[in-house]
Amino acid sequence: MDQTKVSIASNAKLENNQQFSAAPPPKKFSPFLLIVLGILVSLAAGIFIWFRPFFAQQPPIAQVTDPSPVTQALILELTSPVDGTLSVNQEILVMGKTLPNTTVMLFTETDEDSVVSDANGRFESTITLAEGINSLTVTVFGEDGTEKSQTMDLVYDSET
Repeated sequence: MDQTKVSIASNAKLENNQQFSAAPPPKKFSPFLLIVLGILVSLAAGIFIWFRPFFAQQPPIAQVTDPSPVTQALILELTSPVDGTLSVNQEILVMGKTLPNTTVMLFTETDEDSVVSDANGRFESTITLAEGINSLTVTVFGEDGTEKSQTMDLVYDSET
């Protein structure tokens, strides 16, 4: 009887023209599912692109600052006039260089003046001389209370 069942099963297979296979037929995705999947992938890519600069930033580097300010050494360089200059003019131009924005005092026995150096440290002023030998003193004053001076002799002779 077992042979009869097998032959009936074989005959039934042939009669219906059906073929049995071991692998199931492939599944098809619905268009709706494909659209939703595309939207999700696009959304994830957009979020990644939008927030990427925030994730790629390096943490700020801590800067170490010295709590005590560094004071530059006070300088005074006179460029004009030079010691021993003989002037036929009663007024003489004094020029020099020091630290930027520094108070500069110029004085002789008969005249005095004060100026502030510019942003590059340059200064100039005109001082009036008396007849004969004049002792010119130029003094600069630093922010920390220090001062630096230079003295020179200038001669004014109106008859030369």
